[in-house]
Amino acid sequence: GISVSTANIANGLFYIGLPVFVLSRLGGGAAQVGQLFALMGVTAAVSVLFVGRVGTEGRERPFLAGAMVLTGIGYGAVLFSPTLLFAALVMAVIGLATGPFDVVLFTLRQRRTDPAWLGRAFAVSMSLNFIGFPVGSAIGGAVAPISLELAFLSALALTMIAAVLAFALIPKEHTEPVVHEVLAPGD
Repeated sequence: GISVSTANIANGLFYIGLPVFVLSRLGGGAAQVGQLFALMGVTAAVSVLFVGRVGTEGRERPFLAGAMVLTGIGYGAVLFSPTLLFAALVMAVIGLATGPFDVVLFTLRQRRTDPAWLGRAFAVSMSLNFIGFPVGSAIGGAVAPISLELAFLSALALTMIAAVLAFALIPKEHTEPVVHEVLAPGD
């Protein structure tokens, strides 16, 4: 919902800011930027495999919010990276935070959606959630050349806001809808 869209605005800001940061402040090139994103992806994949084995039912909000907070802290930490190695370690942590986020997000949606509506609900939900990314990228494209600090710290702030929204807007418990037998006319 709104919390994930907000987190994706932060992601868009960060994904634009990271290459600018690596190229302008850490002396890296395009290869190092790609390696940092690849490292984040690899650690995210490992994290998903482990978190997928953990029961999250009833603990979705803390898992989502915790992943958002850890990601935001990572966004801030990258800004203060003195070396590419430090940035790589932070990117690995951001990747690890992605596992709980993705697993919980998709299992929560699956648990709370009527199976007959699953495909349609996922399509609409994913579209609305992902809309934050291009918005964040557009903002990042305008802000990063002026102030990397503003881009990264805005990403950090938005992930914290997203974590609060996750707790505020996602119901703690899910109750199954009451379905009464519907008969055709004349039955």
